[in-house]
Amino acid sequence: MAHTREGRLSGTCILLAAIFAAFLHCILVPSVARADDRCLRIAMAEATGSSFGLEPYRQVMKQVGVCVTPVSMPNARAVIAIRTGDVDAVFAGLGDFDQQAKAGLVHGESPLRTVPGLLVVREGTVQSLDELTNEAVGIWLGAGWAEDLMADYGNVMRCPLGPEMMQQLLRAGRLDAMLINEFSLHLSGGLPDGYISIPVKDLEVFTWVRPEFSDLLPAIEKGNAAYIKMLMELRQKASLD
Repeated sequence: MAHTREGRLSGTCILLAAIFAAFLHCILVPSVARADDRCLRIAMAEATGSSFGLEPYRQVMKQVGVCVTPVSMPNARAVIAIRTGDVDAVFAGLGDFDQQAKAGLVHGESPLRTVPGLLVVREGTVQSLDELTNEAVGIWLGAGWAEDLMADYGNVMRCPLGPEMMQQLLRAGRLDAMLINEFSLHLSGGLPDGYISIPVKDLEVFTWVRPEFSDLLPAIEKGNAAYIKMLMELRQKASLD
C-alpha cells in the first residue's frame, strides 16, 4: 500500500509539474513573440501626414521589412513624445534633435536629406535676414534652427501647426515673412504668388530612433529613400496637373 501511495504521489507531482510547465510556456512564448515582432511608433510631421497621408509610409516600410505605426503630430509634440516614450522614433529631425529632445537617440549614417532653410518674403521687400526690421516673421514651433536665427529678433510668431498654418497667415496678411525648410514648403503648397525664397541655412535632416531599435536603421534608411522619391514624384505630378 505504501508503494501504491508513493507511486500515486509521484504521478501527481509529475502531472502538476507538466501542467505548470505548460502554463509557463503559454505565458512566456507570446511575450517572446511580441518582443521579436517590433513595430515602431514613429512621429511624422503634420505637413507630411496632411499632404499625403500616413498609410503610404507604412506600406513603404513594410516592403523593406520594418513594421511602423506612423503618428501625425506637430514638431514640438514630437520632441515631448520621444522624450516620454510615447513614440519610438521620429521621421525627420535636425542634426541636434537628440539635444533638443534631451533623450538618448541615434540616427543613421546618411541624412534623410539636406534641405535649405528659407526666408520667404514678399518680392521687393528684403533680401536677407539682416534687412528685417519689424516685419512679423512666422516660425514653426519647435524648430530649433529658426529659433536660433531669430533669437535677437523681436517680432516672431511661433506657429504650432507648422507650414500650413504659416502659409495661411502669410496669405491672410498676418505674417510678413516665414522661416521654413524647403521640403516643408513644397509639401504645404509652395511659394505663394508674389513671394520669393531666400536660402539662409543648410539643414541636415535625419530619422531618429531609440537605441534599442538601432539595428533597424539600415532598413529604415532604405525605406526612407523610397518614400521621399515617391513624395517628390507625387508633388511633381500634382504641379503638372
